Amino acid sequence: MKLYLLAVLVLLSSCAFFKKHESHQEKVYPLLTSDNLKQAGFPQYDTKKIQMVLKREGTLGGGTYEIKAFPITKTYLQALTNELSNERGLNKKQSLKIKKEYYNKYVKNKICFSFTYAATRFEKVKYLKAWDLELDYDKVNKKLKFTKADLRKEPVQSQRRIGNDVLEQWNNTAIACTKSYISLNKEFHLKVTPAFVQFPFDSDVVLKWEFDHYVVNEKGEQVKVESSNSSYQPYRGW
Repeated sequence: MKLYLLAVLVLLSSCAFFKKHESHQEKVYPLLTSDNLKQAGFPQYDTKKIQMVLKREGTLGGGTYEIKAFPITKTYLQALTNELSNERGLNKKQSLKIKKEYYNKYVKNKICFSFTYAATRFEKVKYLKAWDLELDYDKVNKKLKFTKADLRKEPVQSQRRIGNDVLEQWNNTAIACTKSYISLNKEFHLKVTPAFVQFPFDSDVVLKWEFDHYVVNEKGEQVKVESSNSSYQPYRGW
């Protein structure tokens, strides 16, 4: 009887996970491509919920470096504007002014990503200039550049315990952009390459956005193209 109940609990837990997995998958495309939250179908979404769907994470050097990134979309900027407007009590005109500024800075004629790293032990990669980002979209590679303001930022220094050792760790968050705009309406990857990775680990890591998207066929009909990776897992936080 106990074994039966355990099996039922495991089954229910698995079903809950896959339901959550599926719900995140379905939200990626509209949040990436829509002009606003209402069009995407999530008018009440805030920046945290959007990040839960769009953020990807990875590690390098056997966990020595931890990274995460997400694309800055129109939907994300609207949520950010809403939050800032509520915090500061801005009127409609002021909110629109901020929204336009964000759009010109992070969307117009470019694609931008928010990028965060936590580097342990190796000072060679503590500064932002030691990190290289490259967007791979539809077999076209585009280098991303960090803003000058972010390149001048000092990383936040802390400590991390690994086993019996207490090691130095450096953390930083920045914005990196391409020089031209791309509509991220199909799967894409972001390759992250630090200046140094200890031997024998890989020198880079690839963050993948693999999701169901849509194309127009010869008849002018919109056809769904399923994700190439059925094992996709959404960001769950550090």
